[in-house]
Amino acid sequence: MNGAFFGLERVLESSSMPPLLEVRKVFATATPAEFADYTQYLITSNRKRQFEEFLYYILLFRDDILVQKLLNDGEIPVAIIEYLVMYSFGYALEKQGNPDRVMDDLLYFLSQERLLALITDSEHISRDYLFVLFILTKMETKYIDIYFGDTGRVDRIIRAFAALPDATVHEIIYRNAFLFDFIMSVMPVYADETTVECYNGRFSTEITRMREINRLVRSYKKREEGWGGPECHDILARLALLVSILERTGSSRLSLDHYRDSGVFASDTEKLLAYEILANPLYRDTLLRIRQSCFFSDTEALQF
Repeated sequence: MNGAFFGLERVLESSSMPPLLEVRKVFATATPAEFADYTQYLITSNRKRQFEEFLYYILLFRDDILVQKLLNDGEIPVAIIEYLVMYSFGYALEKQGNPDRVMDDLLYFLSQERLLALITDSEHISRDYLFVLFILTKMETKYIDIYFGDTGRVDRIIRAFAALPDATVHEIIYRNAFLFDFIMSVMPVYADETTVECYNGRFSTEITRMREINRLVRSYKKREEGWGGPECHDILARLALLVSILERTGSSRLSLDHYRDSGVFASDTEKLLAYEILANPLYRDTLLRIRQSCFFSDTEALQF
């Protein structure tokens, strides 16, 4: 009860205005053991309000490198990270929010190793195919390979994937076209030939478009030194928003310059990329679908 977070709780309860600098400092300097002890205390004591405040600050400071380092420390049990993720998902559903957005915000600062642990070593998430597929879309090729290195997992994923509605499959393609390619490459081993041919035919157009959009994004990223950091899906989601704005308000040079001067575009490179995508109906239509899509909306999270 004497750790950094317990002391912070007493400060927050005695103050009408949260001292954000002090809160951030605690998150940046606390030890993994202090974080784990306090989180476990909130869970076992059923301190719902305090836990929600705690989660709010985690999301608020998610861009802080020191906070990210704390959350990714191996000393913090996977069970605690799993609880944070599942509670956030349930909270979003309860409040009728967008669970996709909440999950993106929470998972975005977890390392690839932590994401892999969530889908292999956790008690609940590892057995829920929708969560597993969602997290896999956020993972790099190396870690997707590691996950599928267990043939037992491959069998379950393929059977679960084959049962998904088209809208969710489209969302997987939007988020990580490589993952879809990987699943399709191993599907013939675990599914009948008709199923494989059906998938190749139904989604070939979407895959071609996403490969081309990803190629376009990569080429523009290389032109602008220092434009890095966000995952491909985050970049595509932002471009989808920009394209939808231009779609509604026009894309003349005057309006583009106005948006740039107003800070809507992060750079001239981003402006050019948004304009090039808007000028191509295939790119534009696909990005607008990304903006409208929702991974969790039409599919219940069913266990394997």
